[in-house]
Amino acid sequence: MKKNIDYKKDLAEKLEELKKIEGFPIGTDEDILALSEPPYYTACPNPYIKDFIEEHGTPYNEETDDYHRVAYDGDIAVGKNSSVYNSHAYHTKVPPEAIVNLINHFTVENDVILDGFCGSGMTGVASTMNKRNVILSDLSPIATQISYNYNAKIDKFQIKNDFNKIVLELKDEFGYFFDTFYKRNKGEIINVVWSDVNLCKFCNNEFLHIDGEKQEIYTCPNCNAELKISDYQRVFTKIHDDILNEEIEIAKQVPVKINLRLNKKRIEKDIEDFDVNLLNNIN
Repeated sequence: MKKNIDYKKDLAEKLEELKKIEGFPIGTDEDILALSEPPYYTACPNPYIKDFIEEHGTPYNEETDDYHRVAYDGDIAVGKNSSVYNSHAYHTKVPPEAIVNLINHFTVENDVILDGFCGSGMTGVASTMNKRNVILSDLSPIATQISYNYNAKIDKFQIKNDFNKIVLELKDEFGYFFDTFYKRNKGEIINVVWSDVNLCKFCNNEFLHIDGEKQEIYTCPNCNAELKISDYQRVFTKIHDDILNEEIEIAKQVPVKINLRLNKKRIEKDIEDFDVNLLNNIN
């Protein structure tokens, strides 16, 4: 592709002409330009395909062309559990591993492959895996966006640095959510165990399931009565939901234990006042 060109500006100047093409997406110029990363991805008909083909393709010459392939007759059986396949859902999606054999059979390294109905871009992934150049196109804007993100060249070191920066920013803002103490030593919360609150019908006092093993009959820790399921009921409480802007009723639950990490060791402890205060502050 040509160097020293402001492709974003160039695409903006070409939009009026591109709008004459049937199937041009519905949307503002600003949105189309914001989505696009020209010359390799445009959220509209791409005016730079000709340049791409001239750079990577070989002009057809009838006199010297000797291309010939018989129909592919091999078995294609692959699973759908690869990390690439599962990283984004899309209907009619085919694992790239199922396309590789076809690409290797019908093309050679550095060939240009066209998928005019690319969907989520799995043909592009399979092509890149086998050192082919590929042009992906689809009428669906979301399909082209997914395809682009699957196939764009990335700087993995930049992504790692950006990710670590985000993690540090999140820790600075929310890291205290995971603070706890064990024997005066500061640890990191892995998870909090909560218990439903139940009401004994004999003494009318609340008790927790965590106080007894999971069984058909519980012993009330307050009055020692043996409780079948019909002898107690869950306790509900009302809270104000800011989104609904109304009071809603939810099951009452209380934290009872914390699993924490301290000096690379996993430890379980009972909830303490510090933990209760922290959870209340978070709420």
